[in-house]
Amino acid sequence: FFMGLDLQPDDPDVVAKLPLHGPNQWPSAMPGFRAPMEAYFNAVFALGHDLLRACALALELDERFFVPHYEKPIPFVRIMHYPAAPGPRPENQFGNPPHTDYGCLTLLAQDTIGGLAVKKRGGGWIDAPSIPGTLIINIGDMLMRWTNDKWVSTLHRVINNPEKSRYSMP
Repeated sequence: FFMGLDLQPDDPDVVAKLPLHGPNQWPSAMPGFRAPMEAYFNAVFALGHDLLRACALALELDERFFVPHYEKPIPFVRIMHYPAAPGPRPENQFGNPPHTDYGCLTLLAQDTIGGLAVKKRGGGWIDAPSIPGTLIINIGDMLMRWTNDKWVSTLHRVINNPEKSRYSMP
């Protein structure tokens, strides 16, 4: 499932058919799904704005430095399913192969199953600890560019748990 800003059909960017611009499409078979998803989206969207203010301050900039770049952002929440992967895992088999996120910040709610691994700068991988009730925040390629590579986007991957499936909502 993929959701973003819920733009109306007459929005100029929707009319122009820009990618990732439009109304969200909700599954009709799940009438109780929309309200909690919109609440979650709004909460992480607000948190993202707070984090950008903190990033600006950490960079010794005015806390509103990033605000003009977010007049009409393209935030999104995805729900991804990682099925259990029993048996020996080949080295090149991933739930999601090594990559960096192209956006600014990625917020990821943690669970008890885990599967996220982060590339260490000196080489090798470290598993992100599964701490329920916490968020992992990854720097994306856009923030790396905006900081002139002072902050580096997080190379990460997902390894499916051999015993349990999981859902992830970055």
